[in-house]
Amino acid sequence: MEIYLIRHGETEWNRRRRLQGRSDIPLNDTGLAEARKAERNIRELSFDRIIHSPLLRAKRTAEILRGERSCPIEANRLLTELSFGIGEGIQLYETKRGFPGERLERSEAEERDWREKKELRERLLGFFEEPENYIPVEGAESIAAIKERAASFLEEEILPREGMEERLMLVSHGGMIRAFLSVLLDLSDKDFWNGRVSPNCGATILELQNGKFTLRERRNLVTGEILPL
Repeated sequence: MEIYLIRHGETEWNRRRRLQGRSDIPLNDTGLAEARKAERNIRELSFDRIIHSPLLRAKRTAEILRGERSCPIEANRLLTELSFGIGEGIQLYETKRGFPGERLERSEAEERDWREKKELRERLLGFFEEPENYIPVEGAESIAAIKERAASFLEEEILPREGMEERLMLVSHGGMIRAFLSVLLDLSDKDFWNGRVSPNCGATILELQNGKFTLRERRNLVTGEILPL
């Protein structure tokens, strides 16, 4: 069985480098265009089923990627992005994504938020920089919890389908995709981010054979570029 684990298209919060988590932010115009380009690039592939996170950005990406296919499409809460609790919406970085030398232009409200939430921002940065020491902020999900969720999804939804379906599409989120890889590669919490986060509409392609998962390929579905594992 082949599994395409796909990250949703871009949102305005991605562009503004704001922490999304469970906040239900829709695709922006760039994200919609990315999904449409990705659909054209995988149009020749058949999928037996598409399963997506219930959040709007993943749901809409999945709907576009489905294209003219008649395969079943369904939401599953286990694919939802991890929660950052009271930290959702905060800007973590001062520079533009992909342009480390260019400072983000911020509104007055964002500037005030940047100054007032320094301590919270530093705690949340710890999740990305020292995940093994991360203590979730109020309302946030722990690394152990998201890895348990990923393992439950694989056990309940994927393993039983081996031999019954040939190719699945899962549309989820950056943190959730890292959780899947952490489980499949048996990574410690320290190594949770030891790897690359998929770009928007990037695919992590897995193979399931005899109950064992293999990481086969990473691909930018928008450009068709093969990405480093």
